Amino acid sequence: MNNIIDKILAIVVIYNKGLSDSETLISLGADIVREGSVLDLFIYDNSAIQQSGASIRGFNILNHHFDGENVGVSAAYNMGAKYAKALGKEWVLLLDQDTSFFPGALKEYCKNVEENSEVNLFSPIIKLASGVIFSPFKKIFKRGIALKEVSPIRYSLKRYAPVNSGILVRVAAFEMAGGYNEKVKLDFSDMEFISRFSNHNDNFKVINTICLQDFSNDITDVEVLNRRFAFFCDGVKNCRRKNVYEDFQYFVVVLIRLIMLMVRTRKTRFITTFYKNYIK
Repeated sequence: MNNIIDKILAIVVIYNKGLSDSETLISLGADIVREGSVLDLFIYDNSAIQQSGASIRGFNILNHHFDGENVGVSAAYNMGAKYAKALGKEWVLLLDQDTSFFPGALKEYCKNVEENSEVNLFSPIIKLASGVIFSPFKKIFKRGIALKEVSPIRYSLKRYAPVNSGILVRVAAFEMAGGYNEKVKLDFSDMEFISRFSNHNDNFKVINTICLQDFSNDITDVEVLNRRFAFFCDGVKNCRRKNVYEDFQYFVVVLIRLIMLMVRTRKTRFITTFYKNYIK
């Protein structure tokens, strides 16, 4: 197992959260320690002020990149992947700061890499606190639809996709797909990347481990919701289109989000945000 771990660089994106407070680094770090291993780590710090933390249990911090600008996850993952290639790493493990890993996750990653040499992307099963499966999801009309059940098998990349956090990607395959679209900073970054990744890969493998995602959907502050909607519009607008039909699909996705927000808040200000950040 240690032979495979040595080939992996973990890339975590931090935003205004201390390294020692990251659910991802705490839970995965504890699992690494249980296995008697150490995992190399690249930190991309998107915070306004650099987060402290000279050492994190279970990880060997090779680089803590900070530039004071929130460039989003796409640029962060691209820089981490380039760093991994320079180090001669074969795999990158993409992480966010709010994913809790269950014990045994590291062993599952290594086991699946060893048993599926032709697979270029592995994904855990991620659930929300409510029990809803967050990843992988089914792709329908450029939207992610939650699955009722997921098994540790291979899934078609044409019909299904995982979210960013927790995916283990072969560096060569990452590079062949062109990496992440840095104009899509957060929302839709995973959908856009997987779309291009699927041009070179037919499937991905779900590993037999579960993670919990800290994802709150009970926000009622209209200002916060409006800012998030602006980011969402910007992300979808910058997704690459192959044809007019795809452009129509993306338009419908944003329109559905707009309608849902207006129904939820009974406010119409989201129409202005839609115009300024997507139509204009």
